Amino acid sequence: MEDQVPIAQETGGLYSGRHVRDATLLLLTGFALYLCWLLARPFLAGITWALALAVVAYPLNHWLERWLRPSPAALLSLVAIVIILLAPGTLLIQKALDEAGGSLGVIGQRFSAERIQKAAERYPPFAKAIDWLKVRFDLDQELKPSFQRHLVTTKMPQPSGSSCSSMPSLALARSIERRRRLRH
Repeated sequence: MEDQVPIAQETGGLYSGRHVRDATLLLLTGFALYLCWLLARPFLAGITWALALAVVAYPLNHWLERWLRPSPAALLSLVAIVIILLAPGTLLIQKALDEAGGSLGVIGQRFSAERIQKAAERYPPFAKAIDWLKVRFDLDQELKPSFQRHLVTTKMPQPSGSSCSSMPSLALARSIERRRRLRH
């Protein structure tokens, strides 16, 4: 044992070569992980949906692979998932956008500077903000033409009663008008 040379121990405390190297590698690793996160962030929604659809489609795909080869089974699974899950979702989004457009039409029909003044009188905390808007913008001049253009293109009927209770009837009237235009 006396023939062995003792291992040199590093001295120097916190700023020794080994500690600096470890800290540098830790910082570089953290920076690299941050860059990976920045690269992956735009794709996370797609990856999440792909994972969810894969989990949903796996039992159907596994069942179809008993009778078909893997590629046709995967194709049939994909078509089934698109028809069962994604098509109704697309229709719901379309209906939501139609409702939003109808609401915009109702707002445009009822928009006026007098109504804003009445709102300012009813809600004094908002009066300063409304006065600030009036000084900087002519609200009737700026917004009314764009709402009128929207109404001309959608041919929205005039609602009766409150706007919330008339929304289903507005949506029905819009869909009937759209079908009528498609037929002619």
